[in-house]
Formats: sequence, C-alpha cells, structure tokens
Amino acid sequence: MSVTPQLSSPQLLARRLWSADAHWHPGDFAWQAATGGPATEHVWPDAAWARLMGEHLDVLIDPSRIDPAEVIAWAPGATSATVNGTEDAVARALVEAGFERDDDANWFSHHHIALDSLPSVDLAPGYRLRAVTRDEAEARAEVHRRSWSDLGPSTFSVEKMTAVMSESLYDPAFDIVAETDDGEMVATTLGWLDRETGVGLLEPVGCVPEHRRKGLGRATNLAVLQAFRDAGATLGRVCPRGDEGYPIPGRLYRSIGFKPVARTELYRRV
Repeated sequence: MSVTPQLSSPQLLARRLWSADAHWHPGDFAWQAATGGPATEHVWPDAAWARLMGEHLDVLIDPSRIDPAEVIAWAPGATSATVNGTEDAVARALVEAGFERDDDANWFSHHHIALDSLPSVDLAPGYRLRAVTRDEAEARAEVHRRSWSDLGPSTFSVEKMTAVMSESLYDPAFDIVAETDDGEMVATTLGWLDRETGVGLLEPVGCVPEHRRKGLGRATNLAVLQAFRDAGATLGRVCPRGDEGYPIPGRLYRSIGFKPVARTELYRRV
C-alpha cells in the first residue's frame, strides 16, 4: 500500500501554484532541505515562502494572496534575489525595493519533456541500471561526491544522503544508478515525483569523471523518466544552467527531448 507523502508548507504551495512556467517544484524543497546550508526561512501560510541564505533571497509568492513587497521587505539584508523570468509581479517589487536585474549573471533554464514518447534506454556494455535501496546511503553518497568533486571538493556526506532518503517525497524507485559489472556505482539520477500534479523533477544528476562520455547520464535520466511514466506521471522537468558558463548538461537534456520553457533571473540590490 502506498503512503501519501506529508509535504511541507512551501511544497504544498509549490504544488498549488504549479504551472508550466513555475519556478519551484516540490522536489526542489526536498533536495534543498536535506542538503542546503544554514538559512533563515519564513512562511506566510498558503501565500508565500522566503529563504535568506547568507545575503541571497529566494521566494515563492502567490501575488493574489500577498503583496510581493511584503515578502521582500522581510529580508532587508538581502543583496541579491532569484526569480523566474515569468514572475512579473515579484520582479516589479524587487525593482521598487532597490534591486535591478543582472544580465551578466549565471542563470538556470527550466526544461520539460512529455513522458508519453520517451527514447529507449541504450546502455553501454559493462554497465547495468538499477534502483538504489535505502540501506545504501554510504555508497550512494560516495558516488555523488566522486561525480561532483571535479567542480570543487564535495562535502556530500552519508548523513546528508540519509537526510535525502528521509524526505517524504523520496522514493528509491526514482533513485537510479548505473554500476559496473563488479557493482561499482558510477552514475546517478535522483527523481522527485509529485503525484498530484503528475510532474517529476530530476535533481541531481551526476557521473564519475572517468566514466563520462559513455551515455550513462542519458541512460540514468531516461530510466528515471520511464519510472515516472510508469507511476502515472505525464511530465518531466530538469533545471540545468542556461548560460554559456556551463552548457554541457543542458545539451544532454535537450538531446533526450527536453525543451526549455522558462529561465531564472538574478536581481542585485543597488
């Protein structure tokens, strides 16, 4: 018997406000709650959420229920904020509060894919795909660290992986790894499915450097997308960098069939 996940207030708000150009998916909050750094958060029940991490502000706002200016005023020490390019009311409130858009900043591109006509999974010889089990937190944390340490030393710990697995939206069926024939995990895709909206998010995706360029990221991504579809989902989502500073992940997702639908914008206080 399946258990209905008990979502947090911002996750429920993200679910209610979901649309094709939405900034947040409930899975974003699951991953970030388990892995993020120190932050201060505030919730306006069923109206808004804000998080101040250092001097950076993230928000989720329903402008029909609360003035975005009130939410932004909650964080007078914020020097930067991220919104979606479609969040016009929030962007206007940021400008009125003394922010301006930084057109030279890094940005993220939200990509979607319909799940009814996915490509087949082609796996290179010498590898196999499988779902993770909950007693594999140590090995799962290790492959994450190895996949991400070429960008700087990763501190992803067993404790953080255990926290990820404790999130109510976590489902091992959507945590797929590619492993070698001798059982070494070398590539991963973690998916978060919101069964009410039918939308599954991929976050994060990684591959150990010495096993790249073998199609393993594509294979694990497609395996999770197929698992979403088999669970009744209709749409997949992933949010790679969209600027030219880190273009490779976006190219991979578009080669699978993802299409860009919206992008983030960074605002800085002036």
